Amino acid sequence: CALPIWIYVNPGHPDTRTNLHLHTGSAVEVVGRSASGGFAPSITGLTNGGIPEIRVLGEAAPPKPILVTLGMNLFGGAENAWVESRGVIRSVEPTGTEAYGDDRARLVLDTGNGRFRVMLPGYPPGAALPESLIDAEVQIRGVFGSVFNDRRQLIGVQILCPGMGFVTVEKPPPADAFTTPAASLEGLMQFRSGPTPDHRVQVRGTVMLVRGTRGFFLGTVSNTIWV
Repeated sequence: CALPIWIYVNPGHPDTRTNLHLHTGSAVEVVGRSASGGFAPSITGLTNGGIPEIRVLGEAAPPKPILVTLGMNLFGGAENAWVESRGVIRSVEPTGTEAYGDDRARLVLDTGNGRFRVMLPGYPPGAALPESLIDAEVQIRGVFGSVFNDRRQLIGVQILCPGMGFVTVEKPPPADAFTTPAASLEGLMQFRSGPTPDHRVQVRGTVMLVRGTRGFFLGTVSNTIWV
């Protein structure tokens, strides 16, 4: 269909547990009813509490991805679409939702003109995270999704990536971050030409104040930053 849509499948429903074996690339036929969804339209079952009728037709390649930027996504125009974005991975963290059995890692992708949250499955609580991606230049493909509040208001954007097979490292990070030239605190976040995202920087200074395990203030003669 021309408009990608979210299919609601209740994970606790017996039909879901025993009959559905879907994966990225499954070609399916869905029968259900439209619903308003949490933010964008979705498809639910024909009866209250039911799930849509889903028939697996075979295999199919994902559609050609839409190259996304934050400017176009703030209007939700790419909601549920198969998308692609490039940038530098800023951070890799667990989702912190162990009680819900969430096995996803949360990445921050800096595209140069904004940042996406990327949700990457395959990392249950306690598992080693893909921290080798930090500061790498990558191409990521996945489903675009909105982050919204209980008033159906858009408060952020994210890419839901199916797995590491859809993350391409185009330039790995330096093997030793401390081999990069040291930057001055005064020069951080100043004007730069073009939208290319910055990589990690090395700075030097004196620790001024430590706030437990949260971080510390690093200072020079003329400037101070929070680390």
